[in-house]
Amino acid sequence: MLRVIFATLILLVGPMAGCISPTDDSTKSDSGESIVSGSNSLIRMIDEEAGSNCTHGGVKIDSGIDLNNNGKLNDNEIEFTSYVCNGAPGNDGACNPEDCCNPTNCENETSPVDQLTGGGWHTCMLREDGTVMCWGNNYYGQLGVGYRNSSGSHNPIEVPMYGGHLVTNLSAGGFHNCAILEDGSVACWGFNEDGTLGDGTYDNRYTPVPITSFSNGVTALQLSAGYYHTCALLSDQSVACWGNNTYGQIGNGETSPNGISTPYEIQEFGQGSNASLVRSGGHATCVVTTDGQLYCWGYKALKGITNSNQHIKNPAHIPHETLVRDVSVGGFHSCSLLDNGSVMCWGRNDYGQRGLGYTQAPTDQFTPRDTIDFGNDRKALQVSAGTHHSCAILEDWDVVCWGNNTYGQLGSPPSSYEASPLSVTGFEGMSKPENLFLGNFHTCIMFEDKSIACWGRNINGQVGDYTTEDSAVPIILDL
Repeated sequence: MLRVIFATLILLVGPMAGCISPTDDSTKSDSGESIVSGSNSLIRMIDEEAGSNCTHGGVKIDSGIDLNNNGKLNDNEIEFTSYVCNGAPGNDGACNPEDCCNPTNCENETSPVDQLTGGGWHTCMLREDGTVMCWGNNYYGQLGVGYRNSSGSHNPIEVPMYGGHLVTNLSAGGFHNCAILEDGSVACWGFNEDGTLGDGTYDNRYTPVPITSFSNGVTALQLSAGYYHTCALLSDQSVACWGNNTYGQIGNGETSPNGISTPYEIQEFGQGSNASLVRSGGHATCVVTTDGQLYCWGYKALKGITNSNQHIKNPAHIPHETLVRDVSVGGFHSCSLLDNGSVMCWGRNDYGQRGLGYTQAPTDQFTPRDTIDFGNDRKALQVSAGTHHSCAILEDWDVVCWGNNTYGQLGSPPSSYEASPLSVTGFEGMSKPENLFLGNFHTCIMFEDKSIACWGRNINGQVGDYTTEDSAVPIILDL
């Protein structure tokens, strides 16, 4: 019975991907191999060279039952083989992302949005039914449709999840995404040349693949993706990171040109720690503890806290006069949300991304941190930091942004920068804003009724309005 159920789950992936074709071929390849274990069923994913199975190459997926319980899928245990092929117009039954829609319903009548997350030049959303859709840049396969292309997709397309898994949490990085599945395991896809996906390899993946296991019985509670690294808060209260470590963002006490391709447990936040939230962004990582303290490491993590201009290789305490509720790590700056509703930013300020009304050159000696003045003693409910800009939702439901505004990502006519918060207009008739997500040069917000608006840079369609035209005005997406 288990074999039948498992084979059925694999077959379900076919219609979703639009380019999976079953075959009896079970030829084994040694390149890019990974094993997924679920009960005593296994999946083996192998890079497929261009040829008769996939005209432009792709991924071969073998599945079967681990009959000898050795944790490996042997050739005689393979029950089903399929291929996810790299697409090209008219080839392999695949569609280019710009021509794809939700493969099961091309009118995109899908379940409501549950979560939105912004990557560097792409955007992804998690729907209430546990499925994922992405749009925007696809140079490293971060759209998860089985292949890469330079143009990306300016309309949302569905990401086929292996084994029919559903997603409970999603985080987009610079050129990759990671998701927590319903069983607490983690799958990632996209850029992997720094070990960013945590699957033990350095091969880019065009469809979701499982990361290597955490400790026995440990699952993921939270995920947060930086530009080229990812971190997770685990069920035993430990924090693990993987990926690029050029600036010490993995937190293992060193910097290295080669990334860490498997999860590394941060020693300062091991099993039973008081870690409450983990936040990655750019080239740094931060943790908020249960007692409201903040620790950060990575790219010049103390810049603006002290006069230190060094990369921080281990978690360093970031002092605040009041307790920290949350933190958002941007490209080269970070912003904390304090327990009293005030916001304080540090790091680079060359575009006014600290929100203090002035700019500073990266080489300038940094002035002491200060809270941002939102006017009329207003407090913030949420803050989000992008590469060079920041936004916040205030207690009166006003949305404000500041920093770089080259492409109108602040929701106002393009300008070099705005060093003080500006209100974003265009939300008349919308429900209350609920969550902000900032990419490199674009901004998205999800409202209480699960509707979504995005604006800013749109060269890869990351705004999601079915065009590639930049917009300084929020666009309500038709999802």
